[in-house]
Amino acid sequence: MESSATESINQGLTPTIPSKVKKYSKEVEAILAEPKEKKTAKLDIEKRFYDYQSRVDKKIVSLQEEKKSKELEGCTFAPKINKKSEKRDFHQFMRHVENFDKVKKEKIERIKKEKLDSETPKKSSFKPTLSEKTIKLTTGHKSPDPIHERLYKESAVLKKKHEELSKQILDGSCSFKPKLNEQSENLKREGRASLRLYEISKSQAKSPEPFFDKPIEKLINPESESMILDKFIKEIDEVFPQKTNEETPMLNFLEFIEILKKLNFITSANEGKGTDQEQKLCEKAFKILSIPENQSLPIQKAKNFILSVMNLDKNLSQQSKKQHLEYLDFYKTRQNAPKIKKPRSSTPPGFSFRPILDENSEKIAASVKQKRTVNLGNDKIENILTFEYKKTVEKLEAVRKDHEQKKLECPDCTFKPKINRGPKDFGDDFKDNFSLISDYMKMCGEKTGSRNEMLYLFSKLESEKKERFARTIEDMEFEKNMGECSFTPSLDKPKINLNVSTGVKGVAEVVERMRKARNEEEKTQGETFSPMKFGIDFKPRIANEIEKKDKKLVKEKEDLEEDTKSFSLSKSDILSSGIFDKHE
Repeated sequence: MESSATESINQGLTPTIPSKVKKYSKEVEAILAEPKEKKTAKLDIEKRFYDYQSRVDKKIVSLQEEKKSKELEGCTFAPKINKKSEKRDFHQFMRHVENFDKVKKEKIERIKKEKLDSETPKKSSFKPTLSEKTIKLTTGHKSPDPIHERLYKESAVLKKKHEELSKQILDGSCSFKPKLNEQSENLKREGRASLRLYEISKSQAKSPEPFFDKPIEKLINPESESMILDKFIKEIDEVFPQKTNEETPMLNFLEFIEILKKLNFITSANEGKGTDQEQKLCEKAFKILSIPENQSLPIQKAKNFILSVMNLDKNLSQQSKKQHLEYLDFYKTRQNAPKIKKPRSSTPPGFSFRPILDENSEKIAASVKQKRTVNLGNDKIENILTFEYKKTVEKLEAVRKDHEQKKLECPDCTFKPKINRGPKDFGDDFKDNFSLISDYMKMCGEKTGSRNEMLYLFSKLESEKKERFARTIEDMEFEKNMGECSFTPSLDKPKINLNVSTGVKGVAEVVERMRKARNEEEKTQGETFSPMKFGIDFKPRIANEIEKKDKKLVKEKEDLEEDTKSFSLSKSDILSSGIFDKHE
């Protein structure tokens, strides 16, 4: 009994613990709620896996459908789509295209209009409302005519008033009124003079003067013009082909164009064919000048045409002037064409000049050479030339003496012309041609530079040449002797200062400084050692010290003077010693 009671007490005392219940999702609960198969002895594992996979697939499909339904709930728009659209025929398609173009144009026009409206300022749309009183006032004073007509009428009235006033003033001021006869009254003219003259000029319209008959003022010298003409004719002859076989040489169209191209009448545009205008002018010229039967142009006719185009025809006629004006484009293209400078033949260094001698000059040279060899033998050319020079001088002296003798014999002759006696010595640099132009041209060919530089250099060379020619024989010999001398002493005389100081510098300054020091010392001693009325007298001791110092100073001065005498030199000693013999 006791045991059963204790058990019941224990059961009452122990609290009942509620069991925890696991919660699963619906799908898992559905899976768990499925009736479990009875356990068999043999387990089919593969089947179990397949079953599990099928359940998972079903679950994925259901979840996808659920997601799609949720997305479709948010979509409110449900368009109607015709799966099978009706087929259009060709006419319907064309109509659709036309409508599309129409809509496009309308849209463009609308955009343009909007743009213009935005750019242009808007007109004032404000229209004020007027009261009845203001309307009555405006209509009472305002005329029904437009404002411009009203102003015009007012100006006409004012003009009449001004004319009347001016007439009144004239009548008042101008009292004289001449009597006019009938003829003068008939000649009276009214209206403005400018309008009257304009009407007369219209009635008496003159025919325009012909352009070709007008005299043109020439700005070129006739000699220069003839020179230009000869040069141009030479250029034409070089360009034209030489057809000597034919009786009347002719040109075809291609040859004619080639000649115009060489003469710079046609530009190098369109692969050398020229511009369209130039091509038309070429065709026109060939058509007018050529013979229609052969379709060819005579060379002489072409030359005359080119001369008339360049306005260089000797026989100026109306036709040549007309051609010059008609084909003025050819003339302008030639004038504006770039001028090609011909390269100058540069002479190589050395004696490149080889003169061509004729037979007479060769004979003279041979005879002169023969005479020289007979008289002097095969000596140097320098010796031969000096000998000949002396010979010519002697000859000239003999002529001069003869002339003086004749002069003495003929005392009546009073005329005495100025004559430069003696031959001119040209030296080693003798040249056959001494003209300035030839020398300048030669220098221009050898050297290059600006015109100013060339002229300066040429003047320098010519001045040197003049000086060379003006030299005498004595100058040449002196220069030759000086050329052999290599020693060139400087001939500048040395600058010698004759006012040489004999004494030593700084002696006077030292003595003055010592004297000042002594005076200062005396002052200080006089202040410190003044004589006393009582006590020991220090005056004789101070006086002795001063005397000693004076003696010392005198001795130092004497020593300095002796030093200066011993070290100083006289002016004659300096000049004779040869200190300044060396050149600076």
